[in-house]
Amino acid sequence: MRNLRERLQKRLDKAGRILLLGVGSELRGDDAAGMILAQNLKTRLRGRKDRRIRILLGGTAPENLTGQIKRFKPSHLVILDAADMGKSPGETAIIEKEDLDGLSFGTHVLSLGILVNYLLETLKMDVFLLGIQPESLEINHPLSPEVAASVNKLSALLAEIL
Repeated sequence: MRNLRERLQKRLDKAGRILLLGVGSELRGDDAAGMILAQNLKTRLRGRKDRRIRILLGGTAPENLTGQIKRFKPSHLVILDAADMGKSPGETAIIEKEDLDGLSFGTHVLSLGILVNYLLETLKMDVFLLGIQPESLEINHPLSPEVAASVNKLSALLAEIL
């Protein structure tokens, strides 16, 4: 987690406007990780009057938020999502925009790569995904303990950095 902290701090240190986009299905076990992480961050950052940070919940159709994203004009877009990276459940990684099409993401209607490319046609921003390796994507399952622990650690880490 220390290496991740350093990488995130370096990446977000001089950011102008940061948009955090939670993605995933809250009905499919660990696929909810990105959404729960975004919700936890909203709770942790509640009360701060920092207009540079916005958190959106994209669910399974984050493309529906492109208008809001474009109006906010972020310098940095951080997508929060479960991603099958071939790691152990709960492991986290920064995934670059160029690599989004090469990974498996649970339940999105539109590929995250297509969404990012569409946004980059009109916005100049740094984009990356903060991925959490899922254990199970079964319907009506809770988060696995490993993914829940990662979500808690990441929400504390991001709240501290932001």
